[in-house]
Amino acid sequence: MSQIRINNLTNKTGTNGPVIAGVSTVSTSAFMVMPSGDTAIRGAGSGRMLLMGGFGNAPAATYQNQIQRLTIASTGNAIDFGDMSTTRYVPGTCASSTRGIAAGGENPSGAATTIDYITISSSGGANDFGNLRLGEVRFSVGLSDSTRGLIAGGYVAPATDLSSIDFVTIATTGDTNSFGDLTEKKLHCGACASPTRGIVMGGYKSPSPGPSLNTIEFVTIATGGNGTDFGSLTVESRQGAGLSNTTRGIQGGGAGSTARNVIAYYDCDFR
Repeated sequence: MSQIRINNLTNKTGTNGPVIAGVSTVSTSAFMVMPSGDTAIRGAGSGRMLLMGGFGNAPAATYQNQIQRLTIASTGNAIDFGDMSTTRYVPGTCASSTRGIAAGGENPSGAATTIDYITISSSGGANDFGNLRLGEVRFSVGLSDSTRGLIAGGYVAPATDLSSIDFVTIATTGDTNSFGDLTEKKLHCGACASPTRGIVMGGYKSPSPGPSLNTIEFVTIATGGNGTDFGSLTVESRQGAGLSNTTRGIQGGGAGSTARNVIAYYDCDFR
């Protein structure tokens, strides 16, 4: 009988390890937990970060359509993943464990109505998902749980700030549907989510750039409904970054009366 030693098991990214075929038995005084879930969430897609679109200065004022990939557990430069359907800047983005979504955003013609999706474990160009319900929305923010993606706030030309929250079911395709409304109209917010709550932080109101905000609000992603007051940031901030794990949310950087270098944290599910 062959033996499988601990140093022979697969690594976290699934790039190497033993292949077991036929009938196998395990004899151990400990216990074994077998992998669960769709195989697309394991292996090549696990631990990836994707950067979608953007705005470059070389050459001047260039909107980007490139999708770039990084492996979070390692260090190194980004590599090419593929291209979005159109060049765009600051789309609303979110993801499940298998798919990434990019919705709307500013482009050379004004703004985009399109929603793209990609399969994180693969490489290649974006696919058409649907369209935004409210048309050419820019400067919105995205967040998600494992099932639903939410697109919140933003701006529609010529001078309309949005309080709307729209949603899609990430595993399907189609246009966005109404979820509810934020507590106020705003754009360039930060956002993150736990498995149950979505958090929207800061932002500002038109005319651009209006006073930056310090408000935090939350929604329950699975139910739909309007935003509810969560608390306040330590300093007002627009265009700040948001990230989270299952319990803690982080907000960092952005701009207020000056550029910010503050990093703040809070519990996503408990106040």
